[in-house]
Amino acid sequence: MRQEHEKLLRLLTRLLKKAPKLALKFVLTLLSPRAHLKRLALVCVLQLLASLVHFSRKVWRRGILFKNQALLRQQNATTYEDYLIATREVDYQKPAEADVSLPEDQASYFQLLLERAANYRELQAAGDEYGLMFHLRSELMRQQLGNRGYSREGCATPATCAALQNIR
Repeated sequence: MRQEHEKLLRLLTRLLKKAPKLALKFVLTLLSPRAHLKRLALVCVLQLLASLVHFSRKVWRRGILFKNQALLRQQNATTYEDYLIATREVDYQKPAEADVSLPEDQASYFQLLLERAANYRELQAAGDEYGLMFHLRSELMRQQLGNRGYSREGCATPATCAALQNIR
C-alpha cells in the first residue's frame, strides 16, 4: 500500500514537472497553421473530455455517488408513501441533537406551539373539520390582533378592544 502511494506521488511530481512543457506544446500545436489533422484530433479530444465532464456532473447530481441510500430514495421517491418511509429512515440515521436550553420566554412559546400542533393532530385524526377550522380561524384572528388575544372579562389592551369593536 505504501509503495503504491510512493509510486503515485512520483508520477504526480513527474507530471507536474512536465506540465509547463506539455502546455507549451499544446499551445504551439493549436496555433500551428499546418496541423489541420492535429487540430481535428484536439477538437475530438476536447469534445470527449466535455462529454465526460457532463456525464460525471449528471452522475453527481443524481446522487449515485452518495453513500446514503436513504437520502437518495427520499429524493427519488415517486409516491408519498415511499417519501415517508425514506424520510423516516433519514431521520433515524441522523445523530440525536443535544438538548439546547432556550430562554424562558422562547421555551414557553415553543411549548405552546407543540401543544397547538398536538391539538391539530388530534382534531385531524378525529376528523373534526369544524373544530379544526374553528381553531385555525381563532389563530388567524389572534395574529390580526397582534397575537395579544382577548379575555372574557375585558380586552387585554386598548388596541385589541378597538380591533374587536371593528370586527363586531
